Amino acid sequence: MVSLYYFIIVIVSYAIFSTIFMIYNIIEPKKYFGYISLSHIVGIFTTVATLYREVYHNSIAKGLSVFFFLACHFIIYIGLLEFMGKRIRKSYITAMFIVLIMDLVAIYDFNIVSVIIHKVLLMSIYIYIGKKFIKHTNTISRRAFGIVAIFLSSFQIIYFIASLFLDLQRFKIDLVAYLVQSFILSLLLIAVTIEESRKNMDLKLMDLKNQVENKKIMLEEAYEVDKLKNEFIVNISHELRTPINVLYSSIQLIEHTDIKNNEDSVRNYLLSMKGNVRRLIKLVNNFIYISAIDTGYMKLKMGNYDIVEFIESLTLSTVDTAKDKNVELVFDTEFEEHMIAFDSEKLERIMLNLLSNAFKYTKTDGHIEVVLSKENQYIVISVKDDGEGIPEDMQDKIFDRFVRGSSSLVRENEGSGIGLSLVKELVEMHGGKILLESKVKEGSTFKVYLPDKEKNDLAINSVESLVNSENKDIEFSDLL
Repeated sequence: MVSLYYFIIVIVSYAIFSTIFMIYNIIEPKKYFGYISLSHIVGIFTTVATLYREVYHNSIAKGLSVFFFLACHFIIYIGLLEFMGKRIRKSYITAMFIVLIMDLVAIYDFNIVSVIIHKVLLMSIYIYIGKKFIKHTNTISRRAFGIVAIFLSSFQIIYFIASLFLDLQRFKIDLVAYLVQSFILSLLLIAVTIEESRKNMDLKLMDLKNQVENKKIMLEEAYEVDKLKNEFIVNISHELRTPINVLYSSIQLIEHTDIKNNEDSVRNYLLSMKGNVRRLIKLVNNFIYISAIDTGYMKLKMGNYDIVEFIESLTLSTVDTAKDKNVELVFDTEFEEHMIAFDSEKLERIMLNLLSNAFKYTKTDGHIEVVLSKENQYIVISVKDDGEGIPEDMQDKIFDRFVRGSSSLVRENEGSGIGLSLVKELVEMHGGKILLESKVKEGSTFKVYLPDKEKNDLAINSVESLVNSENKDIEFSDLL
């Protein structure tokens, strides 16, 4: 009767364990939980077969109990392999089959050696898994899993050796030992899974947090772009309105003027109209250049030129402007006659823009200096003024599109905020760079770095007639 209660308790325990793991497998679908549940169900068959063997001393039941007992171990072992992400190899199946044959032989033709080998092989499975868990992870629960697997398996082997010398009902202790062992390992497996789920959840939360941060940054950037767009619209509206108003006013004045008797006045009106038309042309040209660069249509037309003669001619073409503004203009060079490859039209636009800015922000009796020098593999063109200077917090942004300085002088001068960004892009198309050195109230120096090299497949060109006075008048139109 005691034995019957014993078997009933074991069967109920297996049933409870298998139910727990099946329910948990529904909550947290994992293939290895399915294997664990199956091992506990097979454990019920093991207990029933063992009970039948003990009551009826049936040899078939004896073999089935061994078969089911081994099946429990093998199934949970496969579940653990699935958990570790390891492929089930043929060598594993072969080892299981050998253990099964040895145990069946031991049951029907009792051989102590085969039983010992069986026990050692069976428990070494768990010792092997335990070592893997200890070696390949740093988490506490996984280390505990490995330690418990090794401890319980070692205890099983010690118990078996003791049973050879003591009168123990080995099958009863085997059932309880395996029940306890598989239950503890299964609970630890759940603990590991919960921990991994928590970590995965933490990773997902971190990922969501990063996404939120990225969205926040993107939103801030969008606000900044929108702010720049609004500022650009205000600037460009002013840039368009001013010359258009002047043109309209001049036309009205001419309409109400006796042209024959007021030729000088009419001529002045026409000059004013011409200057403001140039301002509009400059604005349109800037947009055309930007659009061409963005779409990839802008191409360089390279030629070999004397950079000294070219820069000197450009600088001298602005002497009249320097006189009109009472500004001292100086050109200097560290070398004479030096050939390099560049696009003359683009470099003219670069230099005229920098000189226009220098004149724009340099007050009366000021000083502007254009200097040519060499620095490593570059020819350096420096445009220096002693004007208002650029605040330090604006120096990193001054080459961005639609950005203008924030000093009081800026409000006194015209500009759409796209000139320096265009200069930077044209310089970079040449394989060069542009740098700024500036201090408030002391002035600014823009340094253009161009590669110091000729192109052998290009002819040497003369700079005569390259400097276009109309281009200069258009670029300087907002100095009126």
